[in-house]
Amino acid sequence: MAAQLSRRDIGYTIISRFEEALRGFIAEGLEILFDHYEKGIPTGVMSKARERASNNNWDSPADFLEDVDFPDLKEIICYDKAYTVYFPYSHIYSHNSLPMQEFCDRMDTLYILRCKIAHTALSIAMEYSEILKSFT
Repeated sequence: MAAQLSRRDIGYTIISRFEEALRGFIAEGLEILFDHYEKGIPTGVMSKARERASNNNWDSPADFLEDVDFPDLKEIICYDKAYTVYFPYSHIYSHNSLPMQEFCDRMDTLYILRCKIAHTALSIAMEYSEILKSFT
């Protein structure tokens, strides 16, 4: 008998995979863009990671990113005008562009949905639809 997946499971899987890919994208960007990846991290994000980590001597940006929260990923990408470096064509108007404010709005929406899915079982059908809209 095949296991039945709930909408909550599907929604959580979609967001988790997106988060994992985004963390990898940011880690690679920090390695490429900065001689010391810490230069690409907002002070507040670095402070929170140091408070959270048992060891704040990270070997790589990927290790560091394991100690930051989902909303911090947005902060890193948008830090000190880095958004246009991570997404160089974002300022060109086309149907494929994603202006920084829209990126921020979508990340905020995903975070709200992520919290709801991970911590409650409210309105799963509506949340699933919202997740799909965030990726289209």
